[in-house]
Amino acid sequence: MLAFIATLLDRVLFTIAFIAGVQLPAFIQQYIQRLAGRLDEAQYNLAQYQHIADIHYQGSLDTLAQRYLANSDITVVKVGEIVQSLILRVDYLSSHLDTLQQANHVEKLWLFVTQVDTTIAQNTLHDYSLSIPIELNALIAGGSLAFLYMATKSSCAYCGRKAVSAVKQRSLARKKAA
Repeated sequence: MLAFIATLLDRVLFTIAFIAGVQLPAFIQQYIQRLAGRLDEAQYNLAQYQHIADIHYQGSLDTLAQRYLANSDITVVKVGEIVQSLILRVDYLSSHLDTLQQANHVEKLWLFVTQVDTTIAQNTLHDYSLSIPIELNALIAGGSLAFLYMATKSSCAYCGRKAVSAVKQRSLARKKAA
């Protein structure tokens, strides 16, 4: 009975790993779309300051921000901080989006896992709805994640058996020595 439950649990976990892997490409695509939307919004907001910089500071947003920051009025200083923050945000989002869009499928999975923006990922997950993609990339990702689960489980089981065997051998050696 215990072996049956263990086998059933193993199959359930394998299936969950496969389904999660199949969902990953669709989730990453929605993450990229959300990232692009945030970049568009940040660029729109920055464009308004760029227009002022074009008229008064030969197009230099940095000069505009520095002038605002050097002002004695705290409200103007805060606007300068907003401009600096927007410049950094646009650069960050643009770089992150370009990197993901130019990557192949495997690189995209790796970049997503290693360089994910957790806030954007959490927002994407909040609005994400499960789908059943029948695409080669999704099936490969699902199979890979399921295989990774099986390899990890097998490795842990093998190490556990080796550890138990070593403990038993030490115990037998101590009994023989005594």
